[in-house]
Amino acid sequence: MISLTTLTQLLLLLYSLFRNYGARERWLRCTDSDWPSAHLELNWMARLGAQRAGLAALALLLQFLISLQFHITGILASRVTSSVRPGGHDIRGNGRLSSALQSHVGAKAELLDLTTLLRGDVYAINVNSDSTFRLEPFDVTLLQQSRYPLTLTSFTAALRASYPDENVGWAWFADTYWEDGWYRLEIRIDEDAPFPDVIKARAAGFVEGNLQGQHMYRYWTNYRSNEYRGCGEMPSQELYDWFDEQYNWMMRHVERATGWSLAMLRGAEQPKSMTTTTTTTGTSADKTADFDTAFEPHDPDLGSEASQGAAAGTSGGGGVVSSVDRRYWMLVGLVAAQFEGLTAGFWASVTGSERNMTWHELYALNALGDLYELNVLFPPSAQPASPEVGSSGSATFSAAPQRHYTPGHGEVGEFGYGELLDCSALIKLDMGSSSDEEDDDDDGGGAKSGSIPGFEFKGLGAKEGLQGGLWMRGASQRWRRALQQTSLKRQQQQQQQQAGGQGRTRAARGGEGIPETSPRRVKNFWAAHNTWRPYYDMVRTWKVYDFPWAASGPVTVSSSPGLLHSKDDWYTTDKFVIMETTNGIYNKDLYDLIQPKCVLMWQRAQVANFGAREGSEWVDLFGRQNSGTYNNQWMVLDVQRLQRYGSDVLWVLEQVPGRTISKDVTKGFLEQGYWASYNVPYFPEIYNLTGYPQPSIYLTCPRARIFSREQRGLSSRTDVMSLMRLNHYDNDPLSLGLPNNAIAARYDLPAMPDADGQPRNWTQRAYGAVDAKIVDLESFQERRTYVINGPTSDDQPVFRWSAQPLFDSIRHDGCADEFNFGWRSYESVVGPPMP
Repeated sequence: MISLTTLTQLLLLLYSLFRNYGARERWLRCTDSDWPSAHLELNWMARLGAQRAGLAALALLLQFLISLQFHITGILASRVTSSVRPGGHDIRGNGRLSSALQSHVGAKAELLDLTTLLRGDVYAINVNSDSTFRLEPFDVTLLQQSRYPLTLTSFTAALRASYPDENVGWAWFADTYWEDGWYRLEIRIDEDAPFPDVIKARAAGFVEGNLQGQHMYRYWTNYRSNEYRGCGEMPSQELYDWFDEQYNWMMRHVERATGWSLAMLRGAEQPKSMTTTTTTTGTSADKTADFDTAFEPHDPDLGSEASQGAAAGTSGGGGVVSSVDRRYWMLVGLVAAQFEGLTAGFWASVTGSERNMTWHELYALNALGDLYELNVLFPPSAQPASPEVGSSGSATFSAAPQRHYTPGHGEVGEFGYGELLDCSALIKLDMGSSSDEEDDDDDGGGAKSGSIPGFEFKGLGAKEGLQGGLWMRGASQRWRRALQQTSLKRQQQQQQQQAGGQGRTRAARGGEGIPETSPRRVKNFWAAHNTWRPYYDMVRTWKVYDFPWAASGPVTVSSSPGLLHSKDDWYTTDKFVIMETTNGIYNKDLYDLIQPKCVLMWQRAQVANFGAREGSEWVDLFGRQNSGTYNNQWMVLDVQRLQRYGSDVLWVLEQVPGRTISKDVTKGFLEQGYWASYNVPYFPEIYNLTGYPQPSIYLTCPRARIFSREQRGLSSRTDVMSLMRLNHYDNDPLSLGLPNNAIAARYDLPAMPDADGQPRNWTQRAYGAVDAKIVDLESFQERRTYVINGPTSDDQPVFRWSAQPLFDSIRHDGCADEFNFGWRSYESVVGPPMP
């Protein structure tokens, strides 16, 4: 790219040469009568020389000022990125975003962090003529030779110049697990690369499978060896048959809606045309028509059933598909294409048959959360499943196997909820008065002064008829604003109709709207989550997916090798913080509602993450084609709306087999000042359907009471870090003497004796809270997250595999022995977007 200084100098040179050449030619051709005018021309040339000297000096001054700006930006960047010491807590206060830091965020926009890049390897992602892929290592040290900071745009342009007809993007991978507790992977797909999105998605999957192949094998081997011990150490064939039927059904709908056959997703066939296989190209008129359409309820079967055999690449048949459904299934297809690329990348990385995995195993690896219920329906037997590569054939089921219900999935624990449920989560607000800051522009759901109605734990207010569509980040700002205004007008019209013309609130959905005015402002927030899982799963990968079809910016994911989603779950974009905790299914009749005509949880989560531009759209997308597997309470925090103190700030969705309920809970959230989640359903209907004990323990279970007590004293990021690692079970009366009754569970520790000094009925397990993730307003806007891997050791002993002979039989290949990593500050290698 040409800098401003270089362009100025070039224009000055051309201008002066043109004028000097013209004056010289006139002087050579002049006669005696022309001499006076020629003499004047020479005087003009002298003046021009002086002007050129002055302008040259001005250009040098401009160059100096630009260099000074970049130097100051570098100093600010180094101060921000070094604010958290390795292994230590951030000590810079509560993270409120000052006006100086706001300008700094703009200065860092789209800049590449060379310091972070040098911790790993950069690869150009190139497409071969046969639609396979290759990774070309790129020497990052060459980037240091640039006199100006490197940006995403300039680096992408350099890759296009180096591989003009082959490059589809680039990836960065850092083997930092043994130092930080996490591998790191970032994949960026070039929106303008001359390939359909289905090829781009497959390329992204190929990168991950190829770079993390050996870690994927270890991760899956740990899972199957421990979960299926004594039963062939493999899932059942019945489970694999169910996967086949589910995938075939899903792919038939993808092909009917998009024209993408499974053969195309696997690279065996070329996409039929650019117009039918891309979501990021086409005319402006086509884009406006496609993207400015609401997602609406639809027939799950899209009309008549398609012909069988889509998994083998055959046609899915005819039928009419609306543009709305086409966009939904396009997102599903891109997730499937990414998975098919993952399988190809993994197989390309395999060096020995003894460390290979079949298609079914790779699919099961991504469906680890869904297996919570599917392992109950299709428990393994002593006979291992057939080792077939690829998904083919329709399902053939034998006699129904005997179900085995595990704690948390069919058995109510001693204190009202299952013993092995997942995760604790918290969103905490730092509130201020309206005089603290200038008012922001109202966005149709904003508010400026008045009172907040009381929080009411009632009413399900299930949402319907929400706006949606794919959102293209490459579009012009004018077009984007036009779509936002159109969408906002539709929302306001619907809200007026729902309110019966009374206009009680600006955005009333389900009785949870915010009144026209409010006396307080949100000065800061903290969103935090820790995931609970077996300790053999503590092989983690921190990922960033920057894809052209991501509606709200790059998706940051706390994940594990080979998982194309989080499983924790924790996601952030440039607009949302999305997380969940798991609810138990104690009503065994609900399992009968789990059928293969569905889209699995991990697929629906990524469809919603990539496709939604509002919280209401996220829950709408996720709720479609409910699989009834991995049943969670999802929280979708819209940070942009939070800063305006409007409605639609926080949406909550809960799922059970056969049903999802979602609601805008902004009113109660803003009044309470926090939202906590701890494996107990919020919606009374979900609570009752799942079979939780009566009366309700939503407000009285140990973690609910601990969160309520501790959130009052939170005033800084350090406080939130400490809370998410809190386990004082040995002296906290709310923990009842059990190490699982804490924000960060440690099932590996012994229980305290009961009130009579007698030992409790307690079994130690290598299970508990294995990480924590935190963002606040400042870090969110800088695409930065504070993370830690390993069981809490703030108030309990550090966990070491070698010091736990009780767990010697647990396979934990690839895990560190000691988990004492400390907090890390992970910022994307690409800076935040332009403000």
